[in-house]
Amino acid sequence: MKKILTLLTVFVIALAGCSGDSSETIENTSDEVLTIWGFYEGAPKAALDYYAEQTGKEVEYQAIGWGDFQTKINTVIGTSDAPDILLLERSFMGTYVPSENIISLDALMAGEESFEAYKTNTALATKGPGIVGDEVKALGWENTASAFFYRSDLASKCLGINSVEEMEKATATIGDYTKLYEQLQASDDATCSSMALISKPAFATGYLQSLGAYTFNEDGSYTIPKDFDKGLENLKTFMDSKAVYSPTSDETQVTAGTQKDAFLGNIIAAWATQDTILYDQPGQWAIADTPLDFTAGGSYIAVTTNADTEMVKEFLNMTFLNETWLVDNMEMFGMVGNEVVMNKYLETADGTNDYFGGQNTVEKFAQINADIDYYVPVTQYDSGLGGAIDEAWTGYAIDKTYATPEEARNALIAELQSLYPGLEVNVA
Repeated sequence: MKKILTLLTVFVIALAGCSGDSSETIENTSDEVLTIWGFYEGAPKAALDYYAEQTGKEVEYQAIGWGDFQTKINTVIGTSDAPDILLLERSFMGTYVPSENIISLDALMAGEESFEAYKTNTALATKGPGIVGDEVKALGWENTASAFFYRSDLASKCLGINSVEEMEKATATIGDYTKLYEQLQASDDATCSSMALISKPAFATGYLQSLGAYTFNEDGSYTIPKDFDKGLENLKTFMDSKAVYSPTSDETQVTAGTQKDAFLGNIIAAWATQDTILYDQPGQWAIADTPLDFTAGGSYIAVTTNADTEMVKEFLNMTFLNETWLVDNMEMFGMVGNEVVMNKYLETADGTNDYFGGQNTVEKFAQINADIDYYVPVTQYDSGLGGAIDEAWTGYAIDKTYATPEEARNALIAELQSLYPGLEVNVA
């Protein structure tokens, strides 16, 4: 992991789910039915459509609203009503993946060359969260490595930064982001001086992740990192400035406010290239490496104990474990976290993107992947821990309900002990 030299700023964000519950069944010639439940359309639906078209078998995909997804899973998990496959998001997969209701992919895919290639060639940041103990329990394919997505036209106009290399030099440490904001404020151009540096959504998560706030000990206990209080102070200093833009509810995660020149950019995961190109701003974006390695979000395939294992193996071998299929669908995913797939893609396409000013975004994320040598393992406490940390840092840095970092830390401890009475909580 790269060395963290000073102050703040990153953010992590989860994939956007669908607001409603939709399902579609492709009728065809087989009595067998392969079922998947997920929280958004797109990749899983495209994979099932392809599988149905190639095999003539029946498939069903249900895209369930984000707010209802876990509730619906809880009613069927471990029963004969469970779907064959669950599509889980990184933030809540720890509730399900370690359980006995999800089967080991190592056992299911034993001897399959495609699975062995997945384990060998997929970036640790992408595949790691699916590993529980020594077993692969969930399959990840999206590249979750993060980078600084920024408006290259605004960087040139406001900061005199005209290349990715110049931006990476200007952001060599976390503290340099603060210096960039000071440069914006000092500009004689009103557009630049009134512009925030980054967007707010879940801003602190990545920074606190870098301190170890989301990592449990091997024995299952939890230790609040020694720099936690200082981290809260840093976040408060940054949040008290106008460096952070707060998007409205109708603005997308990545590009919120950029069309009205409200902020320079965001630190977010590779899959966010999908969101960025939704806006008609070709040539205005660029991606720079950050001084902080961290991962964000991601979708993971988990197989239930109710699965038709032969159909699941066939499906995975034809789609998410199929390097050719992944290459063909690279742009739909935004980015795939498999080195071989990225290299094969670059053999068939140059990897450049008009929205990123001709930058080779695939090559850039391949480089970023190589620097990330860790992942945060999933646990049954993830969703509760995330909410408790959010309450602690926002209570101190934004809402001011806690007068000191110590008060916020004590509130975090109390909340965790309330949520999980059996969890041992310590302070470094």
